[in-house]
Amino acid sequence: MEHSIQVVAGIIYDTDNKKILIARKKLGLPRGGLWEFPGGKVEENESYEMALKRELREELNIEINSIRSYLITHHISNGILIQLHSFRCNYHSGEIILKDHDEVKWVEKSELSSHNFLLTDFGIVEKLFTRI
Repeated sequence: MEHSIQVVAGIIYDTDNKKILIARKKLGLPRGGLWEFPGGKVEENESYEMALKRELREELNIEINSIRSYLITHHISNGILIQLHSFRCNYHSGEIILKDHDEVKWVEKSELSSHNFLLTDFGIVEKLFTRI
């Protein structure tokens, strides 16, 4: 594998309502129209947790806390290895403002399968379904 990209995703819980935040990528962007657990690329000299906090601030205008490692998945796209580091975390504050997404939803775990997710996020959805 010639090149790899480190990416982070947040499984963001609203602890009051026991729901998870998912976001749909804007049409016109790569993989537009598909749902994802929000996040993005890790920058040089940045920890995964720092990257997740930064990405969620930049993309959705929200703050998170209680960050816990959840799952690492691998996917090859156009000859590039994508390593996705996902984290369970709690929504802390901020009013959602959309930038790279055209819709967000707070859903129950049982509702995840009715959404068309990015291929890189399938492992997360699968693990969430198998966890009690």
